[in-house]
Amino acid sequence: MKILIINPPINDFFFTPQRAFPLGTLSLATVLDYSGISVKVLNCLEDYTKQSLAFPKRLLYLKRYYQPNRSAFSLFSHYYCFGKDVNEISETICREQPDMVGISANFTAYLDNTFAIAKLVKKIDSKISVVVGGRAATADAKFVLGQPEIDFVIKGEAEQSFLKLCQAQEKGKLGYIPGLCYKRNDGKPRISRQSAMIKDLNALPILNRRLIDYTKYVFQGSISTSLLASRGCSMGCRFCAIRETFRFRTAKHVMLEIEDAFSLGIRHFNFEDDTINLNPEFRPLLDMIIQRFSGRIKISFMNGLLASGIDRIMREKLIQAGLTHIDLAIASSQERLRKKLHRNDPTAKVFGLARFMGKKQIVPTIHYIVGFPGQAFEDGLRDIRLLAAKPALLGPSIFYPVKESALFSELTNLFSNSEDDYALFRSSAACFDQDISRDRIFSLIYFARIINFIKQLTVSTVIPDLRKFLRKQTQGYLIKEGQLQSKLKLDRNSLGKICLRMLLDESIIYRVEQSKKNGDCIYSFKPEEFVLNKDIRKALHELTVCGVGGGKMKIKFS
Repeated sequence: MKILIINPPINDFFFTPQRAFPLGTLSLATVLDYSGISVKVLNCLEDYTKQSLAFPKRLLYLKRYYQPNRSAFSLFSHYYCFGKDVNEISETICREQPDMVGISANFTAYLDNTFAIAKLVKKIDSKISVVVGGRAATADAKFVLGQPEIDFVIKGEAEQSFLKLCQAQEKGKLGYIPGLCYKRNDGKPRISRQSAMIKDLNALPILNRRLIDYTKYVFQGSISTSLLASRGCSMGCRFCAIRETFRFRTAKHVMLEIEDAFSLGIRHFNFEDDTINLNPEFRPLLDMIIQRFSGRIKISFMNGLLASGIDRIMREKLIQAGLTHIDLAIASSQERLRKKLHRNDPTAKVFGLARFMGKKQIVPTIHYIVGFPGQAFEDGLRDIRLLAAKPALLGPSIFYPVKESALFSELTNLFSNSEDDYALFRSSAACFDQDISRDRIFSLIYFARIINFIKQLTVSTVIPDLRKFLRKQTQGYLIKEGQLQSKLKLDRNSLGKICLRMLLDESIIYRVEQSKKNGDCIYSFKPEEFVLNKDIRKALHELTVCGVGGGKMKIKFS
């Protein structure tokens, strides 16, 4: 039996290349390969390619916010398909001639990409069995299985169940398999009540990165990979769907994987489990990394790291182990809202860890949520004004509904179980605007980006007069009737300084459109109409901004 596992393209306004590693699909493929089954992996995101698409009808309201903008603190501008095109995918399917195709569906907003792959498979050969798994498929297995091109859905962690399904298909006899959903002979769905879960993570073989072109994944000049030291979570945050029992791998088991990856030339390791420091094996793992590699590798935690349990000794160990940067999260700075969200990681520990890392020249980012139920605009302002004064970058994420989360149950009257509404369940859609208007949600995002731009200007330097600094930096750039003409192409940083200078002078946020005239670059400065002047002043006037390295400045408007 030949198996092809596909990580589909995604349609959205943005994509983070560092998150392209096919961790889940590779884990499935590794288990099959380890068991002697012929398997190939097609990660449609590995080349970081994109094709521009028209705005979907369901998202046309976003055109008010997503317009062309060359400034350093711009929002998004275009809707794209990120990943391989249909011809490349078709060629792979035809070349491999699989008996079964597994397709990943981890995010509800991207189910249409999964369904498109399923249709393509059946168009090429209707005899190929199509299996879909992942968190989105687990959350609504009946809806996914209802697509005529999909034969099976596996709920939960699919490694062992997918292997059993492949073995059953070879034998021609389908018995009980945990988490397996399928269509009966009468066409009606049989939905498993149980979700598959791997109790002993150490029983899984270490990822076989030789099944993919691992050299395509690069971060800061080094071949990079992602890995997990644990699964599940015991935190209980109400906005999150992860409810599985927390389980962890031993430090020795993780080190076997790191050693194998190191032998392939991989030098950057990103741990995807944001609760890794709840793992009692985390400290021994860091000790092993320090002892074995001694500065020869880099590590990161791009999905976040809990500040709880990171004492001074652990902080030093993280740096010795090769930490490149650190991502932390508070959800909100307001304790009453944090209690509502069941976010229990103390903000004081987050800020203390960020301050320590900043002094060590490790850039911290503090992530928080904008626009969640019960949050007012004033709460959002408090978040950015508080975080502006911390030695860390701001990492705002717009709230979106997550199926299976506790918070989603409060929103079911606003959204139907349809593919149209599922397309809204992404941060870039800003679909929930019951407590903060959408205009103000995007204003808060804009303010955060402006603050981050200023933080990068100051870093460790005290700038006593920001307006004077900007005028000196942008002298020679003459704007006449809202346009700047230049023989040279200006970079985003230069345009950002000009926009920031205009913001301080006029209390208006401008976006920048670029065109050509007689060989010159023409930059048109257009006001962002959805951002209110009074909100700009509330957010930024008399605001103290602290750079990552401890530099400070105060924003003052004319």
